[in-house]
Amino acid sequence: MNKLPGFSVYSFQSRLFSVTAMVGFGLLIVLGRVFYLQIWNPGYYNDLASRQQERTIELKSKRQAIYDRRKRLLATSIKVDSVHALPAKVRNPEKTAKQLSPLLGIKEGTLLKKLKSPRSFVWLKRQNSPATTAKIKRLKIKGIDFIQEYKRYYPYGKFAGPLLGFTGIDPKGLEGLEYEYQDLLQGEKNQYVVEQDGTHRIIPSKDYQMLKPSQHYSLHLTLDNSIQYFAEKALRKGIAKAQAKKGIAIVMETQTGAILAIANSPDFDPNNFQQYPHDTYLNHAVTSGYEPGSTLKILTIAIAYEERFIDIDQKYFCEDGSFQVADQVIHDVTPHGWLNVREIIQKSSNICAAKIGFLISKEQFFDYLKKFGFGQKIDIGLPAEASGSLPLVENWTRVDHASISFGHGILSSPMQLLTAINTIGTHGFKIIPYIVDYIEDEKGESIREIKDSEGVVIQRFGPREKTRILSAKTADTIRDFMISVTEEGGTGTLAAISGVSVAGKTGTSEIYDEKMKAYSKKDNIASFIGMVPAENPELTILVVVESPQTSSYGGVVAAPIFREIAERSLFFLGKGFPKIQQ
Repeated sequence: MNKLPGFSVYSFQSRLFSVTAMVGFGLLIVLGRVFYLQIWNPGYYNDLASRQQERTIELKSKRQAIYDRRKRLLATSIKVDSVHALPAKVRNPEKTAKQLSPLLGIKEGTLLKKLKSPRSFVWLKRQNSPATTAKIKRLKIKGIDFIQEYKRYYPYGKFAGPLLGFTGIDPKGLEGLEYEYQDLLQGEKNQYVVEQDGTHRIIPSKDYQMLKPSQHYSLHLTLDNSIQYFAEKALRKGIAKAQAKKGIAIVMETQTGAILAIANSPDFDPNNFQQYPHDTYLNHAVTSGYEPGSTLKILTIAIAYEERFIDIDQKYFCEDGSFQVADQVIHDVTPHGWLNVREIIQKSSNICAAKIGFLISKEQFFDYLKKFGFGQKIDIGLPAEASGSLPLVENWTRVDHASISFGHGILSSPMQLLTAINTIGTHGFKIIPYIVDYIEDEKGESIREIKDSEGVVIQRFGPREKTRILSAKTADTIRDFMISVTEEGGTGTLAAISGVSVAGKTGTSEIYDEKMKAYSKKDNIASFIGMVPAENPELTILVVVESPQTSSYGGVVAAPIFREIAERSLFFLGKGFPKIQQ
């Protein structure tokens, strides 16, 4: 047998052994690595696999509801379908755009541009009506699909629109309570762990693991649906009758500060807010300032009586309607001679109010007005709250001193004035109004305090603490005098209610024209504030009417609106059965 050159049986066996040994050693290494990874240290690659196959995403949580004091739904979130396209899968963009254009109300060219987009996903129209969704689904167009979202819905339409506000399509609060309590109503985004494929696309599943649930709360207001309706109806009718520009009405529980109604006219429907002027979005009860006029005389006289500068039986000469102060002349609408304190309130004399105001030093007067809440926000819990304007005491002239005594020369929001005058009905205590009674979590637990991580209260809801401003004697005496305003000979007889005593005060003030740099000669503010029943007030109501054309007087324009709101509210609350005029 011939041997091949350089080859031997020995060398072949040696090489075979070497190869076998190397393969065996390699397998041993692999088995050892597998043992290490799967038995000894399995966590590393499990974590790596999870990072490659799983993804954390954030999805918006359902926005929580807003309720009135009787748990009637004022704002909620409903499920709706939003239509989108996967452009790469749309076979005929031109035909699809033509089919969808009339259904979505979007121009054909705009749709076509989206359908030819290089992006993998494009929104066509979000939050469609069920009818629109059904029509599109019947077309069965490949590449057109739907995602379910939540849309904010207001069951009562225009009801309390400026108070509730509205949300954007996100949904994010843009005005009113929706804006002010955005973080509570919406909460943070929910975090989910989802699976993804090799191209990082999410694999559809109904069993996503929630990593971080959102904390969000529903709002429970002090607002009463029925009383809000009474206020809106009466205000709307009164504004139309007076041919006025706009108006405000606020109803508050006298002894607690709970706001039962805030009506604005004109208003808007938050379901279709885009169709209304931006000015209607504002809650003018807290965002706008005006000169309170004669309603402030109540406080001037109360301060003077509290400090014992006047006596209730003392009479003051009202100068027969004309009184010179420095370089200005103060007038009364109707000339008067000698009047006592009750009659000064009843007849609403500017001149006698100024004379009583002069008895109070500027510094003391200023300090009291600050205590009542003028010139500062009262923190009711509503957005864009105006602080008003109270001139610095060192800048007061004698004319300023006189003017402020009868409600001119300062700016107050309606809510500030209501808070201040309400002190007369609470036996001298100032009570800060509130609109949110409590919040409720998803477990149904009522909450009135929110604390930070260290246990410090950062937000409170519900009734506020009382602050004594006047003695009970002063407050009760002035309240009794206010009853004469609605009795025969008073300026507010149209606010009188049969069978129910009313303590009130009329107000008329001018509007400063920024363009003319002077007070308007044709526009004014007419107002009325009152408490019922007068002996032990349960409701304090303020009505403010801007630019009435039929009359400039609060007793003529605002008082009848007050009467209708008070009558219906008392009847609803079971506090009496007055004859309601239609």
